Amino acid sequence: REGGVVAVPTDTIYGIAAHAGINDSVSRLWDLKGRPTTLPIAVAVNDVDAIARCARVEHLPQGLLHALLPGPVTVLLPRLEGKSAELASTLNPGVSTIGVRVPHDDFIRVVLAELKAPVALTSANASGASSTLAVDEFEHMWPNLDAVFDGGRIASGRSGSTIVDLTDAKADGTPWNFRVVRDGSALSPTVETVQKYGGVRSHE
Repeated sequence: REGGVVAVPTDTIYGIAAHAGINDSVSRLWDLKGRPTTLPIAVAVNDVDAIARCARVEHLPQGLLHALLPGPVTVLLPRLEGKSAELASTLNPGVSTIGVRVPHDDFIRVVLAELKAPVALTSANASGASSTLAVDEFEHMWPNLDAVFDGGRIASGRSGSTIVDLTDAKADGTPWNFRVVRDGSALSPTVETVQKYGGVRSHE
């Protein structure tokens, strides 16, 4: 709430997080990561229902989000704009979509529930470097963080979440195209789940 940037464990890798509704916090996250603003940063929320606070979901088949999340999946959706949106203008400026996560990790979901707001969340490493599974792997970043929450070594690979583009989904039962943006750690179950809801994978 005070604009800090912290390191947190997730269900895939360690991440650094900032309040997604505070411009200065998001700017600090970009700077700390050393990430070009042309590469969007995702947000995380505490439960599936909270996704509608930052993204449009009315076009999705009923039940799809609950079938995918919580879990190691980032869903790419149309960004919610206007007064009801809770995202800072410095978060992915000019990008009409937003990646949203609901991590399957008790610690970060408790933090998100207490905050009652989405957080901008990206991997705890310099842009272009390997993802991290333990806090000592990003020790060089500690001095620039307001807190580091050590959840122990994460028993996962370094591929991060699977990113799936659901912007063209249809709720009327007709087939629709989806795209896997990043294979990540849950490719097969994600593709299978989306296909059950009428999605046809596009390889473009």
